[in-house]
Amino acid sequence: MSRTALLLVAALLAGCAGEDPAARAGNVTPSPQLALPAAIDEVAGRKWVVDGITPSAVDAFEWSRLGISLQLDPASGTASGYGGCNQWSASFRTAGSGQITLGPPRSTRMFCAEPAEVMEREAEFLAALPGTHRMTLSEDHLYLEREDGARVTLLLDDA
Repeated sequence: MSRTALLLVAALLAGCAGEDPAARAGNVTPSPQLALPAAIDEVAGRKWVVDGITPSAVDAFEWSRLGISLQLDPASGTASGYGGCNQWSASFRTAGSGQITLGPPRSTRMFCAEPAEVMEREAEFLAALPGTHRMTLSEDHLYLEREDGARVTLLLDDA
């Protein structure tokens, strides 16, 4: 094999070695900037699991491993789910495609010591809910974004 061919093969292998494993596996969160306004019938009746909150008290925390979730029931005007320790619910209303207003959440009052910091993450999630949000959808991700830029990113749970 010629020296040029060997250098080309080495360069290709080096490029593959530096590739992000998450990108190879298809585990890349789509950009919220590419998301389109979501109608309530596109997201209602489905379970959405928190994939991240921006800003967050802990940037690198793996939100999705806690199973914090949201489901919307337009018939009753109720949002509900699991906060990581407690069940929660809140009223909601929509104003056309792409906008949702959530009321203050109510939750059960259990204490959970495990996993570590679960109570802090639950409180952070519940605090991010009240108010009017731009509701957008990109692939299997739902984004709830307030005017102040705070965003809850949710991943569709197919289970």
